[in-house]
Amino acid sequence: MARRGEAAGGRAGALQGPHRGGEQQVPARAQSAPGSRIPRRRRAGQGRYAGRYEGARTVIRVPSIDVINNELAGSAGLKVISTFAGGGGSSTGYKMAGYKVPVALEFVDKAAATYRANAPSTTVIERDIRTVQPQELLELAGVDVGELDVLDGSPPCQTFSTSGLREKAWGEEVHYSGSYHQRSDDLFFEFTRMLGGLQPKTFVAENVSGLFKGVAKGYFAEIHRALEAAGPGYRVVAQMVQAHRLGVPQKRERVIFIGVRKDLLRDPVFPRPLPASEIVSVAEAIADIPSPPPGSKDCDWLKEGSRTRMAWEHASVLEEQGCFTYAYRKLGWSQPGKEARFNWFKLPPHQPCPTITGKVPCLCHWAEPRTLSIQEAVRLQSFPDDFRFADDNKFKHRWERVGRSVPPLMMAAIAGTIRDEILKPRPRATARFAGGIWQETI
Repeated sequence: MARRGEAAGGRAGALQGPHRGGEQQVPARAQSAPGSRIPRRRRAGQGRYAGRYEGARTVIRVPSIDVINNELAGSAGLKVISTFAGGGGSSTGYKMAGYKVPVALEFVDKAAATYRANAPSTTVIERDIRTVQPQELLELAGVDVGELDVLDGSPPCQTFSTSGLREKAWGEEVHYSGSYHQRSDDLFFEFTRMLGGLQPKTFVAENVSGLFKGVAKGYFAEIHRALEAAGPGYRVVAQMVQAHRLGVPQKRERVIFIGVRKDLLRDPVFPRPLPASEIVSVAEAIADIPSPPPGSKDCDWLKEGSRTRMAWEHASVLEEQGCFTYAYRKLGWSQPGKEARFNWFKLPPHQPCPTITGKVPCLCHWAEPRTLSIQEAVRLQSFPDDFRFADDNKFKHRWERVGRSVPPLMMAAIAGTIRDEILKPRPRATARFAGGIWQETI
């Protein structure tokens, strides 16, 4: 029997695709990699990712983008406005949890085009947030000040990322998405300006884990104070959230701010993480996705004889997480070089994927000398398998759209928890899974 998810509670499911029941079979191509290890099989009823997630007696999956748009979006009677919307990762998660997204704001044209391709009913404002006034968003969303349920935003985070320049780039414009340049370290305060003008019941803001670390801690404290003081005042809690503990087969840590307007007399809440036994590995997640043929533009093949290819051949998925830096040392190369830095990996198939970033594709298959394919990255980021990329055939552009996105399953868990614990509270006994995700009783 199939039915819509009834509640949140932070439990999130897996992705769509075929599932044959019984034990998970690892594809033959996963069995030939030097130094690789086949993930141990799990008993029926434990977590798995052959296109969908199974736990206890309930199966959950991410529906197609058409089902999300036409059947799930708006089913909870709640509205969210998304700023810094990118290609629509967070919005997809909100819609899975039953929210309607009437308006989104995105500065980069390719990201906005991808957003429109997957959300035709959403009005996308393609401008720098500095030029947008709160009243414009209210009018397009059809709400008055204080009526909006959620304001969502993921301000660009290069200047706080531990893989970026961090404080060296503060106050400077950063480059991203083709020819686009923008100062990004002050964009959180533009989000705060919108928060004060819209005065939504709740807000969610996402950023990289580097905001919690080193000299950025002072910036974090300043942002936290500004969010608390916006508009009528908000109760704000920031927490490090791990995507792989919310159903996403990826070790992606993000700082999530959740704020609740003080007059609602409720505290911010976060979803409950999945138990360790239900964490999904790379091999489980992409088991049913065919390898791209040689010469395919859906991935980058490592050139025979290149340093990157040699590093891939010597990297061990059983040691150092398959990091290329250690392979370079084994080969006697003192410096990794620009083609193989600390964030290049030969993926351990038995673990969740490292963070997919929007930069150069640097996550390589454990059995084949290539990067992940776009379809594999889409799956590991927890997008619907039929997510569209606005007719952009360039691999690096599609990779950037995926890597810069918020994983939909992670946001579905957060949005579902806010819905059921704050905006439409219901008895805790019914809160089991992130709402809006299809459930089947078996």
